[in-house]
Amino acid sequence: MPAQYAYWNLRAKWLSYKNVFLRKIMYPLIGHSFGSEDLQSLQKPVDVEILHILGLNEHFPRAVLRAPLIYGGLGCTTIHGQHIIDKLILFVHHIRENKRIAEVLLTSMSMTQLECGVYKPFFDLDPAIWFPLVTPTWTACLWRDSKTANIDIKLHSDIFWTPAAPRKNDICIMDVASTMYSDHHLVQINQCRVYLQVTFLSDIASVDGTRILLLYYNGKGHSDTGRITGLHWPPIGDLPQQHWALWQEFLERWCGTSLRIPQRLGGWYEGAKILTRICFFMLDRRLIL
Repeated sequence: MPAQYAYWNLRAKWLSYKNVFLRKIMYPLIGHSFGSEDLQSLQKPVDVEILHILGLNEHFPRAVLRAPLIYGGLGCTTIHGQHIIDKLILFVHHIRENKRIAEVLLTSMSMTQLECGVYKPFFDLDPAIWFPLVTPTWTACLWRDSKTANIDIKLHSDIFWTPAAPRKNDICIMDVASTMYSDHHLVQINQCRVYLQVTFLSDIASVDGTRILLLYYNGKGHSDTGRITGLHWPPIGDLPQQHWALWQEFLERWCGTSLRIPQRLGGWYEGAKILTRICFFMLDRRLIL
């Protein structure tokens, strides 16, 4: 076979891979949230074909195959890597250009933020710790995969909702829990928190900010405490008793068996959005909470 013919034959195969096969694979993938392990069964035979197209042995080092051209590699992105790139491009496009789809994405992101239970944007959190706590939505999986690939996603505070502390010395419950527990224990504590529909310490504290209310300690919700949430929470069913035993253990480790808050909560910030409203009424010129 003439060398020139062999060259054009290999070039045609490469163009066919890039412009036909890869596009046919990537187009439906963009609507899904596959991890790198999910795509390994597809990646392995593709790697062999790519190396044959390039005229290389199928045992050629994959690290060199993946490495950027600037570092002496061949610059062949994995299917999962291209999957992340395509999702990021689509995400940025819809957030900036498509108001209807942007609203859906932002709603999904707000729900993920609520499930994490912290004031810090979830895109800045470590998914190894926090991803097991949330519903694996399209945007949540984008956060997981982007962080794994060392890609940071930053959104302006005017676009992306994050909870803000309504009182001085206030703190998110999950910020404290994440320093004491991990893995499935952290998941169970978070499920108790979502069930109670609370985010900050002030949500479960007395009005004077000195102690945790016993009803929240015992797993009773707002209906028993006379409080109302101002948010739409994800549904969660009844939890087993072992979850509530862990919840009580966590609160006792944090505030002691007396449930006295170590640092008393201060006054409410002016203009702060109250996530958990306190109901009250007047009786004989007395304020009843």
